[in-house]
Amino acid sequence: MFAFTRSRLMRTAATALAASLALSACNKASDQTARSETAAPALPDLPATLPLASGAATPVAYAPGPSELPDTRAIPAVRTVAPGDAYAYADQAYGFMNALGDAPPDYGFDYDGVDPWAWQGYDDSVSFAEPIDGGYRYYYYRPDAETPYFIRDPRYGYGYDDGQLAVVYAADGAVVPYESYGPQIGYASRYFVRGRDLWRASRANPRRGVIAANWVRQRPVIAQSRARWQQNRPRQPGWVAYHETIAPRQQRHWQPEEIRREADTRRYAAWQQRDFRTPPPPRAIPVRWQQASWAKDKARFAPAQAALERFAARPAQPGRESGLLERLRGDDRQRAGDDRRPDIAPRPDRAETVQRQIAGNQARRRETMQVVNEPQRLARPGQDRRAQEVARGQRIAEAPPERARREREPQTDARRQAQRPTAAENIARADRQQPRAEARAQARAGREQMQVARGQERMQQARAAEAGRQQARAEARVAQQSQRDQARQAQQSQRAQAESQRAEARQAPRAAQPQAAPRPSGGGNPGGGGHGGRPDGDRSGPPRR
Repeated sequence: MFAFTRSRLMRTAATALAASLALSACNKASDQTARSETAAPALPDLPATLPLASGAATPVAYAPGPSELPDTRAIPAVRTVAPGDAYAYADQAYGFMNALGDAPPDYGFDYDGVDPWAWQGYDDSVSFAEPIDGGYRYYYYRPDAETPYFIRDPRYGYGYDDGQLAVVYAADGAVVPYESYGPQIGYASRYFVRGRDLWRASRANPRRGVIAANWVRQRPVIAQSRARWQQNRPRQPGWVAYHETIAPRQQRHWQPEEIRREADTRRYAAWQQRDFRTPPPPRAIPVRWQQASWAKDKARFAPAQAALERFAARPAQPGRESGLLERLRGDDRQRAGDDRRPDIAPRPDRAETVQRQIAGNQARRRETMQVVNEPQRLARPGQDRRAQEVARGQRIAEAPPERARREREPQTDARRQAQRPTAAENIARADRQQPRAEARAQARAGREQMQVARGQERMQQARAAEAGRQQARAEARVAQQSQRDQARQAQQSQRAQAESQRAEARQAPRAAQPQAAPRPSGGGNPGGGGHGGRPDGDRSGPPRR
């Protein structure tokens, strides 16, 4: 980590380097946008997307956390001059993520026992996602670049420029001050190396379709992560200011990707409604990708057209709307410039068919009217209309039953044909129903997220309850052990006291036996006169004189 504090010269050099990096980041973000407006990128040489796979869900293998990744040499860290310029990295990745929407991943591959998922854009931008403890870690790559320009996990985001750490973002999207990077430089360095290795593995290891059951399980987690990130930009004034400067060009750049991913999302939703019992739907691809060697199978890859996708999302109605679908498919082939398949002649429009039927009914009605009497045929336009209706009813009543049926049939058939919706009305109704279908899909996704959240909450509660029970059992064991210790100490004390009492009892008889008086060893009484060997109290002696 460069301190840039030793001299004014080093501070000046650091400022110049940071300015060039910030300008480079802005130029790269704008260059990618301009690229799509001037020239189409080259065709992907490897499958850029694969249909989802059927089968049961597989266990999730989590990638190592930042502290568990192998240590590596710290990459250089530099300052950014203007705070607003620092958001170039996050905003470019945000635009790609927003264009992807809820579309499923394009493919998966194996790396170090983990199964990362990949989304590859029409401009060859790439994003990887790998599961970690607490969510997902995302890597974003510019076209033809094997190192990421942006990486984010549930806690931080890192912007890179030419192998150097240009900016660090907090969980709420705020720019972390340069002086407060701390251990994030080490984490950013490890992420950068892993991002490079992930890209190489995606080119070297086989690509496979993501299992649909795995996407059903993990989709709410990724959707919640995206929703939290979407809430950050409006809360950061610097980010909002930067985005406003490039929003029009960014929107134009990602519009083809949004159309493609919207088609993928609808195809997946229709397949999910059939409980994945049918073959996987084709992946939506740009028209030019049809020329790639891996995209020849029309059942696996089909261009995305907004009108066709909206119409195909409705429930199938056999025999009524096949003509419109064929025309739309014919338009798709014409737009794609595919001359290898024969053109399909468009069928007559439903409205034209209805008009011809009405015209035929009117002709038959004019023929039937010729059988009426002369006064009725010569009725002038000013004649009373009610009288004409009464006369016509009388003619029908007097006519044979078959003629009366033919009289009523044209009007009934015309009314029936007029009440049938035309193809244009069907499309308009589909357009009106589309927002409601999307709202129902969003509501269903919200319910899935709520179910996942409730499941996680119940799991956490169960874990907390189990932890409480384990703690209670541990405390009970400690209390029981303490009671046993106290009882053992009491028993030991009682035994010691009993032993002491027995020892005292053994010594008591010896103390009660009488002791023999010591025999005198000569000498007289203390009174003075000696009595020789006489007994005490014997006061006899020589007679006094």
